[in-house]
Amino acid sequence: MYKYKYVDMDCDYCLYCKKCKFGICPYILEFLDDLKKDKAFHAAVENAETCDNAHKQTLLMLKEKFAKEVNNG
Repeated sequence: MYKYKYVDMDCDYCLYCKKCKFGICPYILEFLDDLKKDKAFHAAVENAETCDNAHKQTLLMLKEKFAKEVNNG
């Protein structure tokens, strides 16, 4: 079974476009189940405010979503 990791993120929109046409990275959402198993991804989400790449908006959204899941049980 293939395990997709945060380091594998190679979204052309995130890497090569100054302004992504997607508000939330479709690749992160597509591979979210695998990414949730990756320690580097968890660290990126935890430190989303300091992110300096194009994934920042997606990471911030996921940080908020994960916090709500934890608080709601």
